[in-house]
Amino acid sequence: MRLTKLGRDYQLALVLLSTAALVMGEALLAALALAMAFASLISLALLKVRAPAKVLARAREPSVRVFKGEEGGTLLEVPGLGGRWARVEIESVDVDGPVEARVIPRGDDEFEVLLKPASAGRFTKASVRLGLQDAIGLFRTGRSAELAGLRVDSLPLSLLAPRRRAFVPPLVVGESPAGMAGKGQEFYGIEVYNERSESRDIMWKKAAREPDRPLLARVREANAPESVAVVVVRGELGEETRVRSVDLQCEALGMISRALLLAGVRCDIVPPDGKVLGAETDGDLVEAIMESSSPSRAGDGEGARLGGLKIYLVVGEAGDGPWVYPSRDPAVFIGRGGSHHDDRLSADFTGAEDLTRMVNMVLGR
Repeated sequence: MRLTKLGRDYQLALVLLSTAALVMGEALLAALALAMAFASLISLALLKVRAPAKVLARAREPSVRVFKGEEGGTLLEVPGLGGRWARVEIESVDVDGPVEARVIPRGDDEFEVLLKPASAGRFTKASVRLGLQDAIGLFRTGRSAELAGLRVDSLPLSLLAPRRRAFVPPLVVGESPAGMAGKGQEFYGIEVYNERSESRDIMWKKAAREPDRPLLARVREANAPESVAVVVVRGELGEETRVRSVDLQCEALGMISRALLLAGVRCDIVPPDGKVLGAETDGDLVEAIMESSSPSRAGDGEGARLGGLKIYLVVGEAGDGPWVYPSRDPAVFIGRGGSHHDDRLSADFTGAEDLTRMVNMVLGR
């Protein structure tokens, strides 16, 4: 509990008034000084009664969704504190992350907070610093409270970038050609018969005409994939690198997934906990990217059981070495210092690279 500027002036006026009453012997001045003293004591007592040990602050609209670098707001309420006998102010709002906050009073117990994130990601931990004053404004005490339910979704700028269409290599046959061998019905090519071939595809007439040559089999064409999984593999991130790594993760996911959706392919984002977040529309995509940026522990091999085409997004390091991922699948590395540019199936991402090439390679495999 401390005196405000008005409280210090009030205290000085009370001392001067009491001194004048003693020197001049005026009963009226003494009565006025006594009334002022009683008023301050009553106001202080009411403040102590109205100032609970635990304060609740809540956001009227708990979800604030803006693009990185832009500002969005919500109203904060501190119920039960404002009124005739006490006044409340929100001095500051602190978000666990690179989010700048400004507070604007809107009423006795209602405040608007404007939030401006500097990095992409989802930030869910926030606290407020409150200042409580008595009705007269003489005394002030501070309280800290957790701002429950507030969620700041900072969207990556890659969702605003001009769309670049992924290219699916065309064939002259097939309804939805994918440019790779598969289980379709249309002719794709010819190969030497092996353990992967089917007996129905053996070219028996050609084998009869040329019995000394190896058996040849037709290769069927695969249709364009219905979905591609983007599997996020995240190691232990230090406090200094976590924000930057998650920011780049969101930017990479936005670039890859938008290219997939534009090609008519569903994007399944798989965060480290193994939960598959399917996205077929822009709205689904935004929610999936935000949820995948939340801190989570690796699941028990959930992502490893995914079938079909996959792109691995490897974020950070784990222990003394990199995370192990299937080398046969394409991978995008974040935080590796540009060591994978010579690998056709891998790419480093520092925020400036165009990952549409990776999508083209996956759809054309």
